[in-house]
Amino acid sequence: MPRGGVKGKNCPALAESRGAAYIAAMDPIRTPGLPFIKMHGAGNDFVVIDSRYSAGRPVTAELARAVGDRHRGVGFDQLAEITDDPQADYRLVFWNSDGTETGACGNASRCVAALMMEALGRDE
Repeated sequence: MPRGGVKGKNCPALAESRGAAYIAAMDPIRTPGLPFIKMHGAGNDFVVIDSRYSAGRPVTAELARAVGDRHRGVGFDQLAEITDDPQADYRLVFWNSDGTETGACGNASRCVAALMMEALGRDE
């Protein structure tokens, strides 16, 4: 590749297919109003998305895969989604970077709990 060149510049079809795949994979997170926090604890990194106030835009497997891609997305070990719960202050739903839900993530739980305790003005 020439110095300062763009990979795929000499092959527009290749560059276009990569660009289209990138946009298609990232489309869900291009929507304005999807704030997130990236946190880390004890060697794990995770993305936290608060879905409690989202207008019909819950986290999906597709979104988890797009955000979890360490090359084209944010990258994470787990995604922690904060959702409403009628019997508690909030509920956590955990996602792996391959788009599957998982039962728990101790490090993410600990960090999100500290974040939520501060946000809710609690000390216990």
